[in-house]
Amino acid sequence: MKLDHIVDQITDAISQKNNLHSPHMGNTQKMDQTAIIKEQTQDLSSSLQQRVHHEFFQAGPLEPLLTDELITEIIVNSPESIWFEKSGQFYKHSDFFLSRITYNNFIHLLADQAGVQTNYKFPFANGEWRGFRVHLASPPSAAEHTLTLRRLRPSALHLSELYAKSWCNSQQLEQIKKLVQTRQNILVVGTTGSGKTTLLNSLVQEALPDRCVFIEDTPELVQSHDLSVRLLTRADASGALPPIEQSDLVKQSLRMRPDRLIVGEIRGAEAKDLLLALSTGHRGSMASLHADNANEALLRLEMLVLMGAPQWDLLTIRRLIQYSIHAIIITRKDNDSWKLDGLYRIASLESFGFIVSEL
Repeated sequence: MKLDHIVDQITDAISQKNNLHSPHMGNTQKMDQTAIIKEQTQDLSSSLQQRVHHEFFQAGPLEPLLTDELITEIIVNSPESIWFEKSGQFYKHSDFFLSRITYNNFIHLLADQAGVQTNYKFPFANGEWRGFRVHLASPPSAAEHTLTLRRLRPSALHLSELYAKSWCNSQQLEQIKKLVQTRQNILVVGTTGSGKTTLLNSLVQEALPDRCVFIEDTPELVQSHDLSVRLLTRADASGALPPIEQSDLVKQSLRMRPDRLIVGEIRGAEAKDLLLALSTGHRGSMASLHADNANEALLRLEMLVLMGAPQWDLLTIRRLIQYSIHAIIITRKDNDSWKLDGLYRIASLESFGFIVSEL
């Protein structure tokens, strides 16, 4: 008999006891379910018994992916469509969730363990779970629960390690070290999966032992010593608590005696508050921004500042950017590895916009 049929039988047996799995299931309930699973799978091999157990109590088909350190990203589009990134390439997983009921139960279990929730009003959630950054999209914005997991690095790579991986050449390595040591404000730019967070972590290692205040949506940056501190945004799907935005965190961080501000990714109106902080003395700060090149990054930065200060004219915004950003580092993904795509600075501000030049 196929595993999915066995799982359906187990689900029916559990339903008859009015004892369907939930994140807050008690010990008695779990013992009852374990007994039912053991009875229904007694003729299976030990490996298949374990697979069924994972379906009901753990991550089902995701379990071997979660423990494979070479897998950097897992994408679940539906119970039957699971993909993973390994060595820079995406592959479709040969396994799948054996029941839509067990899939939905897994999503509820993950959300409970990650401390997040989604509903009709707030269909998106971000969090951390089992060493992965979690993004969950739910109906009505998605046809069904859609999950994206990105593995978090437990420790940061030093710049010398990136150099050893041929990310940059020796001259570029020294230039980047000098930017950090001379307290230049750095914008790390790249597309999805280009290594922005990895590079930002490496730059922070060069900034030690300064007190860094990290500002993030989810804890991805490595806090290297106890003098530094992390601030996280909050989005409460229940509506019981007010949201905490990155712009709120930037304002609060200025009262926390930071040597450097480190923003995981500039996404919205916080760009205005961050640039104001950088232009008034918080040198040596760093942030990342999603863009393909230096000119595109500066244009996007303009747009984000406008979100926070729509009353400002464009020239004021551009001058603020010119005073605040000293260097732009572009990183990109090249097949299965990361590469430095260039080091830039704002050479001048003209009537038509910025002119950038390579360092």
